[in-house]
Amino acid sequence: MGFLEACKYLGVEPNGNKELSKPEGEGAQAMVQPKEYAIPSDVWRSKANEFLRVSIESLLSGRYPAMMKYLSETRGFTRETIERHRLGFNPDDKAFAREEWDLPKVKDAGGREKKLWLPKGVVIPSFQDGLLQRIRIGSWGQDGKTKLKVREYYVPGSSLAPVVINNRRNATVVVLYDLDGILLSQELGDRVNVISLGHPKARPDKNALGVIANSGNGVFYTLSGMSDEHQDSHEWWLKNINGVKRWPYPEGDGEYQELKAGMTLKAWIMSGFGTPIEAVEKPEIGSKTVKKKKAGNKEDKYRYPDVFGETQVYLPKSREDAIIFFILTKYVRAKRYKAGFEPLFVSDGRCSGLAAFFSGEARFIVRVAAVENRRFVLKGYGLTYGAPEKLVAYLKSKARKYDLDLVSDDQGKKVYLTPAKNISLDRPKNIGWVVESMRNFVLEVGDYWI
Repeated sequence: MGFLEACKYLGVEPNGNKELSKPEGEGAQAMVQPKEYAIPSDVWRSKANEFLRVSIESLLSGRYPAMMKYLSETRGFTRETIERHRLGFNPDDKAFAREEWDLPKVKDAGGREKKLWLPKGVVIPSFQDGLLQRIRIGSWGQDGKTKLKVREYYVPGSSLAPVVINNRRNATVVVLYDLDGILLSQELGDRVNVISLGHPKARPDKNALGVIANSGNGVFYTLSGMSDEHQDSHEWWLKNINGVKRWPYPEGDGEYQELKAGMTLKAWIMSGFGTPIEAVEKPEIGSKTVKKKKAGNKEDKYRYPDVFGETQVYLPKSREDAIIFFILTKYVRAKRYKAGFEPLFVSDGRCSGLAAFFSGEARFIVRVAAVENRRFVLKGYGLTYGAPEKLVAYLKSKARKYDLDLVSDDQGKKVYLTPAKNISLDRPKNIGWVVESMRNFVLEVGDYWI
């Protein structure tokens, strides 16, 4: 049962009285005909290519180090990705006569002819069969010092078709913004394809539907807005594309910003696959190999599997961080659960707190950190974004049965689980008990949590 079906079961209509059923079927087969989009003219592409060339030169020249620092350090783009996807930077607002770009004349309310506006910002191009199809200009990384009122602005004349990054994988992630799509492809291009809609109203064209049809492991739909346009988009994808999973990532969420050092985008997406992520096998006590390792490397006891199943080393910043690591990893190993781990609050190579990404039959994330007043803080995350009040009330009532509280953020968009009572540093073993309660809660409520 999906999110919309859950709302229907509870008597909640997220967007009017539209049909909420989802077609049956296996895989990610499309149930619709591809939408056709206009192709930019040769004149437009010529002008756009020149604008793009100048923007790329501005970004790579070193004259605007703050923007390059934002893209590389804050957003996490590698230099290779920036160059491969031909990202640029427009340092000043520009205006051109629309006819120069082969665009029809447009007049404002006062009867004056409008100019083609190219605002200051990150220049994000997209190509189809080697031809420039669209340019979006992003307000990202400017600390509000921009006239843009949106995160990404369409340059008029651009194709409105979704951007498809086809990595020939059998899973696909659908995002809203082009810049997010490029970053996701950088981080997970070896595992997923990416479709960037650009706008909630966008629908798949022939190219996008071809990628979707080959996504046997499903399509992850990440849009999380609650406007009418977003709700229409949610409903359309769930009704018309088999294999779609609503999997919004916590974009712009304060809690996510707090955890972003460890709870990476790729970990968030990987937790949705539900594929086995096995814990590191506990070595046999007394074996010669173990004795040799203990004598040679003290870090061996801090090894853990990340979300890709690869072995990493946890470097605790304090005794409390070490306690968190041992309690949480021992609990997962003892229960034989499928989970991967990511450290929290990474600073100078040291870790403070741990996030466990559970997969399989109970998909959720729990993070544990030590705070002041001699206590641990545990929070369990699902994907209940913008849930109707009735659905949240239902989940809260279920949580109480497990001695848990369900807490909403200030915007009412995100809910998470916490223990009803504080967990003292004097009783760290209670961490395992709380995590087990959270897991049982998620299993009971099923897709209501998603």
